Amino acid sequence: MSPKIVKFLPVFSCNPTPSENSDHCPTPQKEVDFPLPLLPQLSPTSLAYLGDAVYELYIRCYYLWPPRKISQYHNLVVGKVRAEYQAQQLAAIYPLLNDKEKEWVKRGSNAANRPPRRLPLQVYQAASGFETLLGYLYLCDQNRLCYILSQLEPK
Repeated sequence: MSPKIVKFLPVFSCNPTPSENSDHCPTPQKEVDFPLPLLPQLSPTSLAYLGDAVYELYIRCYYLWPPRKISQYHNLVVGKVRAEYQAQQLAAIYPLLNDKEKEWVKRGSNAANRPPRRLPLQVYQAASGFETLLGYLYLCDQNRLCYILSQLEPK
């Protein structure tokens, strides 16, 4: 029996069906294969690295409308991708997580042991756990990832 392969696009879409009156970008043609049995070989920090990119892309897309100057986009996004804010977001969604997701948060938190000087260890660990969760969900369950992201309140 061959291992289960997850196919995902380099950029995910939480709303793949465009509305009738919207412009819609064509779906990228290249998919990336990721064999799920290899997931245990990835460290929590590797998943956090991926989760950081997923979260930043989500926040950038969230603030894309209405159109603004690049400096305004930057100022909005920077405040929302900081570790302090990610730790708050984790606290908000934590009751929604199942046991497996909580385990990935714990693994990510435990792997983070050297925070930047400006951050308390507990905040850095929570943010790392949050990013690890997003990286895990991106690889394993993008529908669940979209649900979790929809529960965040970046405002």
